[in-house]
Amino acid sequence: MKKLLLFAAALMTAAGAMAQDIYLGTYKSVTETGYEYKIYKNGTEVQHYYSTTPNFNYYLEDMIATKDGSVYYLNHFQNTEGTEMNHWTDVNKVGAGVIYNSPTGRGIILTGLAYENGDIYASGSYHSDDGRDYGYITKNGSVFYEKTANGYECKMMGITVVNGDVFTCGGEASSEGSGGEDYSYVTVWKNGEPIGNAYVSGQYSYGYDITLYNSNLYICGKVKENGVWKGALWKLSASATSSTNNMTLIGTVSDNASICKHLYQDAGNIYVSYTVTGVESGVYKFNYTETSFSKSFTYHAPSTSVGNIVANNHGVYTAANGGGKYWLDGQEVSVSYTTESIRKIAMICNSSETTYNLPFEDHFENGATYWDDWYTYDYNTQNGYYSAYWDRIDYSGYDDYAAWHHWACNYDNQGADLVSPKIRIPAGYNATLSFYTKVWDLSDMPSNGSRIYITTEDYTPGAGNIIWDMNDHIGEMTEDTWTQFSVDLSEYKGQTIQVIFYYYGECAHDWIVDDVVVTGSYDGIGENSEVALSVMPNPANDVIRVNGLNGTEEVNIINTLGQVVKSAHLSDGQSINISDLSAGVYMLRSENNAQVVKFTVK
Repeated sequence: MKKLLLFAAALMTAAGAMAQDIYLGTYKSVTETGYEYKIYKNGTEVQHYYSTTPNFNYYLEDMIATKDGSVYYLNHFQNTEGTEMNHWTDVNKVGAGVIYNSPTGRGIILTGLAYENGDIYASGSYHSDDGRDYGYITKNGSVFYEKTANGYECKMMGITVVNGDVFTCGGEASSEGSGGEDYSYVTVWKNGEPIGNAYVSGQYSYGYDITLYNSNLYICGKVKENGVWKGALWKLSASATSSTNNMTLIGTVSDNASICKHLYQDAGNIYVSYTVTGVESGVYKFNYTETSFSKSFTYHAPSTSVGNIVANNHGVYTAANGGGKYWLDGQEVSVSYTTESIRKIAMICNSSETTYNLPFEDHFENGATYWDDWYTYDYNTQNGYYSAYWDRIDYSGYDDYAAWHHWACNYDNQGADLVSPKIRIPAGYNATLSFYTKVWDLSDMPSNGSRIYITTEDYTPGAGNIIWDMNDHIGEMTEDTWTQFSVDLSEYKGQTIQVIFYYYGECAHDWIVDDVVVTGSYDGIGENSEVALSVMPNPANDVIRVNGLNGTEEVNIINTLGQVVKSAHLSDGQSINISDLSAGVYMLRSENNAQVVKFTVK
């Protein structure tokens, strides 16, 4: 980073490490009956579909995890001895089974899933009576859109939903051929209506997955150059309307006979999984500030298909047909409980219950941050493509990431909250919040523009105590220059807080925040003769006995930096081993009654 950091310490661990549930969708060819598939959660089978009828197959088409802890997947049925009308795809939920049936007898194949605000969307195609396939979208099991037959095939593959707008990508056949991918061009639809394509006479293309980031749609797929398919990535403005060849080809995989089928966007990068037929599979990374792909890592997979890709602070996870393996940042993770080939991977980070201890710090860097635990709320509900919003982005093009409230002037209210995870301040600790900030146009900042709130309750938009107002500090800032501020949080000792960076303005302006740190120092307040809590012996060497507890309580031992170094559930008079603690002064805190007592380890 270019800025001088106030604290050089690494990111501290949470009071409980951030848990994650990994779901794996597998498939296996069964000679007698066709294909079957299973879904595993952290190594335990939670779903198994198989056929007892010959030539009747089950396929797992897509699987997604949502922040509320739900996992949804598409179950595709195929009668290989029947007509193409004998296909259908149901939407399922792990633990609940089928939640939405698609009608049989229409040849419906759904391949992409998306979730927003409790609604489940799926994209794919259906087989028409004229013998061709046409685009098909469902919302909560009902038809959201189906493309009317017009003589040329189209298939909708990837899907993403933002504020109720449904974006899909796929391919639409041109007049140059009878249909199929060899005579198609990649197309993007918004709510079922085309808004862009990459049609070039004699050059064919197809799209498989789509995401929206920073007002642009990114589509991965393949393009046919000189008669050979290559993996490709396109960009299209989300505000585009239908026109010919208005998509920008921003990168291709260098290897011939390749395909890019799944993508995942993270701050500053798009990760694209690819397969070179019969050679290798892997992940390419496309940086927004660059103009080409760079190979992130490769793994060899004998199959021509490649699984999906997900990512979080732990790394980039990919699934591919490798026989009981998935990949984390290109390294094989063997799965001993299955001999099936892994087809899909989904992941839930259970961060909502994570509470961090002091010192807490976040520099928002890509791959080394707790950004997943921050929450953003947009008061105008237009997050993502044509309004202002908080995001994490490489603002300089030099791998220096920050939280950024983007500029926009489309609607009256451009307000947005950036909400930290929960941070525990021990009793008897004076805490301080420090952060770096800058704006690009100080003279035009709204009078009620940038503030910081603290809440000690569960986050509610608009609620909290104002602890910092940019109006009071404009004179201390220089335009487009980083300035560090510190705010006293002593009044919040013994409480769990969330820090809210709030922007409000009728015409939003860029506000960038970085290097957010909350630290504290013990001031002795909270330890007095009336406190029932005590430890014996004091000073101690190996073991201390804790007296004064009310029933069974969680107790935390905290060092002078505010870090919890040991936790236990104890009843009154029970002991805890401290032989692994370094010599020094510590605080023991009972969490039920927030009592604190100081003791010394010799």
